[in-house]
Amino acid sequence: MFKTLRNISLDEIKFLLEFGRPKRKASIFELRTKYLEEMEPVFFLSTGRAGTKWFTNIIRKDRSIKVLHNAYPSFAVQNKFAYDLFHQDNLHNMPLKYFDCIKEIYLTGRENYLRYSFKTGKRLIETNSSITFFAPVLAKIFPKSKFVHLIRPAEEFVLSGLNRGYYTNNPQDLRRIIPLNMRNNWDKFSQVEKIAWLWKETNDFINSFGEDLDNKYIKKFYFKDLQTKKVMDLLDFIDINAGTGFIKKWINKPLNTQKKSISGKLSNANRNTISKICGDVDIFS
Repeated sequence: MFKTLRNISLDEIKFLLEFGRPKRKASIFELRTKYLEEMEPVFFLSTGRAGTKWFTNIIRKDRSIKVLHNAYPSFAVQNKFAYDLFHQDNLHNMPLKYFDCIKEIYLTGRENYLRYSFKTGKRLIETNSSITFFAPVLAKIFPKSKFVHLIRPAEEFVLSGLNRGYYTNNPQDLRRIIPLNMRNNWDKFSQVEKIAWLWKETNDFINSFGEDLDNKYIKKFYFKDLQTKKVMDLLDFIDINAGTGFIKKWINKPLNTQKKSISGKLSNANRNTISKICGDVDIFS
């Protein structure tokens, strides 16, 4: 046993601890050439702040799954890079060189997760919102993958963004998308306008991506009124085993709530701004 441990890297030990004992062998090269198209990962797409951590805790109940919520690397900045590449041309007509670039970024950061997922037979589910703009590439890498579009009401998302200082020139803004055709005028918009645009642009992108998929590969979940049946339906869609009692337990356990609020509530003027930019949020329900 000790001889075996001496012959493996610390990185391999890390993945052994995370995934457990492998059932079969596969090199990274074999993974790329033989197995990626057969894998069935699930990707949660969202603006972030939309219930991903809540679902992560439920999915972890199923021991046959490996769920990634805070995987390293996070792809936060690369997610914005992918958005920029898509919007230099067209979401539905991306040049091959851009596709290959995003594909290599993703595989560089996730190869070992994918390899150990295959070796241990644990299906990979990524709830990390920072792979959202990778989605069109992920669908081609993994033809059998499924996608979940998580949607949070626009007003709640904007208030959360205000509380966290979105678009206030803090270091985290390096990860936030901005409109390519408005970069010279972006600073003229209010913080509320910017965050509302982020909500709409991200959800529009996911909707546009989903138009190319059969319904058996993508499902929307409107994170507003959590109901046991709706949660169970989503879990059935992604083949997760979690008991009804466990779901009911988590329904009343919100996560990532703010300890402090800068204003408590949005003003009527801000609500009107959000409504003007985002439209009727109930169209997603």
